[in-house]
Amino acid sequence: MDQLKINKKTSDVEVIASETLIGQIDKLSPSSSDIYKRRASNANIFMVGSPIRPSFEDHLFADAQAKRRQSERDLIAPGSPKPETASPKKEEKRPPQNPEKKTMKQMTKQERRELQDRQRAEKAAKQQQKEAPKKKPQQPSRPSTGEAPQRANLKKKQSKSNLHLDSNDKSSLLLSHLPDYQKDYKHIEEAQKQGLVHPAVLSLGRHILERNIAGGNARCVAMLLTFKKVIADYVTPPGVTLQRDLTQHISRQVDFLSKSRSLAASMKTAIRFLKTQVTKFSIDIPDADAKQQLCETIDNFISERIEFADQEIINVTLGSNKLKNGDVIMVFAKSFVVYSLLAEAKKRGLQFRVIVVDSRPFLEGKTMLQDLTKIGIQCTYILTHAIPYVIKEATKVILGASTVMTNGDVMSRTGTSIVAMAAYDAKVPVMVLCESYKFSDSLVRLDSFVWNEFGDPDLLANISSYSTTCAYGFKAGPLDKWRDIDSLVLVNLNYDITPAKFINMVACEHGLIPSTLVSSIIHQEESQ
Repeated sequence: MDQLKINKKTSDVEVIASETLIGQIDKLSPSSSDIYKRRASNANIFMVGSPIRPSFEDHLFADAQAKRRQSERDLIAPGSPKPETASPKKEEKRPPQNPEKKTMKQMTKQERRELQDRQRAEKAAKQQQKEAPKKKPQQPSRPSTGEAPQRANLKKKQSKSNLHLDSNDKSSLLLSHLPDYQKDYKHIEEAQKQGLVHPAVLSLGRHILERNIAGGNARCVAMLLTFKKVIADYVTPPGVTLQRDLTQHISRQVDFLSKSRSLAASMKTAIRFLKTQVTKFSIDIPDADAKQQLCETIDNFISERIEFADQEIINVTLGSNKLKNGDVIMVFAKSFVVYSLLAEAKKRGLQFRVIVVDSRPFLEGKTMLQDLTKIGIQCTYILTHAIPYVIKEATKVILGASTVMTNGDVMSRTGTSIVAMAAYDAKVPVMVLCESYKFSDSLVRLDSFVWNEFGDPDLLANISSYSTTCAYGFKAGPLDKWRDIDSLVLVNLNYDITPAKFINMVACEHGLIPSTLVSSIIHQEESQ
């Protein structure tokens, strides 16, 4: 076999032919023998497949590498110590730290069990040491007296009798993001002390809180008429302009109204319109002229966007023969535009019957029933649980709306979606009457839990006959003490969402349109 010799000076690998190989070379012809001897002396003979066989790149750059090595040799002065090459370090085997310790395979079953028990005990001790600083030292117990339990029971009763909707704290996380219901007059008292809210706005907030003014159109008209008084009494402070200070003054009035009750979509549209008109005024215009123009603008908004829109809805609906003789029309609760449509149809001589569907706790359908019977319309009054039995008699359903969103869904008082869904299952067409200023593109609510408004839960508990001796005008019912039952939660939501697939068309002042075309109407009005 060939022997390998490492030249420490040049780090080249030389191959020295063995005696057998030299003897074989001598037997060859003189010319061939000299050639092979030179090759053997130059250490360039390697067996095919050897890992140290020169590659093509080694042959290509052999001359350059030889010159580089020669230059390195010349730099080394004669007699200087030769550079030592780093010899490979051998890995020293570390002796086992604990030679007496056995491995898991060397242990018996009993020894393994004992080891596991010790490890569990050590882990439990470490866990107790970590938790020990977190625990607060217990205070020494005081002798119990008769007053402590009484105070605890008193605080418990006060917390449950609080006007805030404490039941929401016991409800699921699905409703935890909604604002709690509260019916108190603290914000009215604070606003009176601060003097930043107009007295007319204070009165309006009290009426809205007590639900003396309800409905999207009614609340919007009442707010705009109140703002006319606010603008008329407004005086621009020195050093500021009307355009900036009046906008802030109106915002303070709006903040107060939102504390009484959440603003309706109609109110938000009117507020945006009013603030936009304020900012359009020139700085040079006198304050008296600006206030007069604002009051006229408010009157035009009420007449064009509400009153004229309602009349156009009636004309479009009746002009397209959507109501015919012999129809049985189902309506829900109370809607001013729905009532106006039915009253106009009665004046034009149409003969039809109305089914008024109502729901607790406000029973607004009773007012609708009284108004319709006064003008001679034959009516049937039912509650929501009887809809499946009566829907077969109806030929069409006409509903009001609080707002129509860009995805075609309709938000209205709770119970509207039940009526629309029952009509959809019975293949009864559903038509929604809504003014275009109630169309909303600011937010799309996929269900009734994304946003909603809580009502008073006590109105759900009081289900007995009417009486003037109890709160809310009702006698105490079987759920009168529902707050004392920890596992019982009463949730009174004011609105629900009706999906677009349950609605056949929407009647507005622009005509009869599918509910999904609301966004085009909004863009059309913004461009004008």
